[in-house]
Amino acid sequence: MRQTWFITGSSRGLGRALVRAALEAGDRVVATARRPEQLAEFVESHGERVLACALDVTDPAAVRAAVQEAIAHFGRLDVVVNNAGYLNVAPIETGDDLDFRSQFETNFWGVYNVSKAVIPQLRAQGGGVIVQFSSARGRVGGIPGIASYQAAKFAIDGFSRALAAETAPFGISVLTVEPSYFTTDATGASMTIHDIPAQYEATVGAMLTRGGGPAPAGDPARAAAIVVQAVQRGTLPTHLLLGVNAVEMSLDYSRRQIQEATDWAEVSRSAAFGEPYPATFPAGTARETVEFSPSEHARDQTKRILETGTTAGIEILGSPIVLLTLRGAKSGALRYTPVMRVEHEGRYAVIASKQGAPGHPTWYYNIKAHPEFSLQDGTVSKVYRAREVEGAERAQWWERAVRAYPSYTEYREKTDRQIPLFVLDPQW
Repeated sequence: MRQTWFITGSSRGLGRALVRAALEAGDRVVATARRPEQLAEFVESHGERVLACALDVTDPAAVRAAVQEAIAHFGRLDVVVNNAGYLNVAPIETGDDLDFRSQFETNFWGVYNVSKAVIPQLRAQGGGVIVQFSSARGRVGGIPGIASYQAAKFAIDGFSRALAAETAPFGISVLTVEPSYFTTDATGASMTIHDIPAQYEATVGAMLTRGGGPAPAGDPARAAAIVVQAVQRGTLPTHLLLGVNAVEMSLDYSRRQIQEATDWAEVSRSAAFGEPYPATFPAGTARETVEFSPSEHARDQTKRILETGTTAGIEILGSPIVLLTLRGAKSGALRYTPVMRVEHEGRYAVIASKQGAPGHPTWYYNIKAHPEFSLQDGTVSKVYRAREVEGAERAQWWERAVRAYPSYTEYREKTDRQIPLFVLDPQW
């Protein structure tokens, strides 16, 4: 059966792709945007199956008027898509309060305004689907510089869960879509980057340096086609992840949540009347003693990195370094070790000698014993898993090192056969 869509934020990105996909499926579309003239392409190509409306989703009266215009034109609404949104970049400490609120007005209150306005029509006609575009980061979070955007996406999820519970008896389904990075202009012309103070270069500045996200990026056309097909199903998921990175980091986050809840279950239960109290806290929760690399030079480098929060200006043989946070192979204690590094597409390669002080195994043996650890280089701080590489992959990483840092050339010639090389894969 031909459906009628109401889509906000239709002029660009995923919204525009969704308008095209719905029309190609033979459906009718009410496409809204602040500047409806940007939708002329669809009106010209699909005629009466498209109604282009001007809409600012932050204006409740304008939202109600647009919904009534859509109903008057097509008689019903089957799928309502809250896609309008944008993000700007600034640290919480120094960001402009008005800008933070303005983003939230569009990214959350716009969703609220449209959802509230369409409920009477969907209830009266016996049902429909409301699609809320959130973000995989609205599930996982943790990106510096876009706190307003992430806070709104978390709010959308909580709001949509309540909306689904309230409207299910009316035949209304609510689907929250959570994409990772897609090739749209969300992080391009539509995004404003405010001043980034020096103290936030290692976090907010690093996020900007890395760009939109690790490969592979999502394809808006594929995402839109998937959504169009999904809403035709009798049973919808409550949440739909879109993109490789959305899936990987969400699965990882869920596993860590389950593990954390399991580890703390005894303590958590003990807060209730009738439960055993006091409970035993999980092992390893007390502050640990930290071991440093045995050499005086490495120890000084480590302390400098920890004090400044960045590795900027610190080198080994003319090469940038990273600070590994790992476990001692024998002691199991936390260890900090600076090593030479090369970066490529979100992955790192680290190289250093196996030689160490007696009774104090080097990073090589520590990492072999505990391959999952965190890394800091002044631009990124997250968990990685190491794997030792040989053959063609090893040679490829050495070539990258030499191209990026000529000082590696002589070092490679002298040490290539003896120096182990690990590739660090991010655990999203």
